[in-house]
Amino acid sequence: MACLAGLTVYVSKRVDGDLSVLTALTSKLQSLGAQVSKRITREVSHVVFLQKLLPSAAEQALQDAALKDVYSRLQKVGSARHSPLCTAARADKAGQHR
Repeated sequence: MACLAGLTVYVSKRVDGDLSVLTALTSKLQSLGAQVSKRITREVSHVVFLQKLLPSAAEQALQDAALKDVYSRLQKVGSARHSPLCTAARADKAGQHR
């Protein structure tokens, strides 16, 4: 199923350096047809910001700073396009919860 074909996704790294979630999510996005970008560019249509569950106060402060940095970089490059929602994925997900 390539319901994410045509999307370019930037996936942020977690502040604690754990790359296992990044690797798994990147693989899943690619298997669904998305192109994953290692940098924020004008071609990026979607951003996934990875956060640690139950962070310490220091980790939360780092996460907040990292999120602000992502927003700042997005504003600098601007957005070259807007991508449509993947209605097939939404329909599949809705069917799983019945």
